[in-house]
Amino acid sequence: MQSENPHLLSQVGGEHYKKLAIQPAEFCLANMTDAELIGVLKWMSMKYVWRDKGCRDEDWEKTLHYIRMIKWELLKREEVRGE
Repeated sequence: MQSENPHLLSQVGGEHYKKLAIQPAEFCLANMTDAELIGVLKWMSMKYVWRDKGCRDEDWEKTLHYIRMIKWELLKREEVRGE
């Protein structure tokens, strides 16, 4: 598994986070426990699935993007721990 999360290289729905010195998601991945990341995943999934800004397809893509990003990170952590 590569060392850097490939899901941080793309952003669904604009470029506003990628322009920052550190993306909010990148900060979360670097500083949160597994349980906290799972909580973030649940929150972000609910946020994008339930809102209706007229961009339903984009919201579903954002949901999947967060799921893939956090799943990748959790699997990497398991690999590092030898699980």
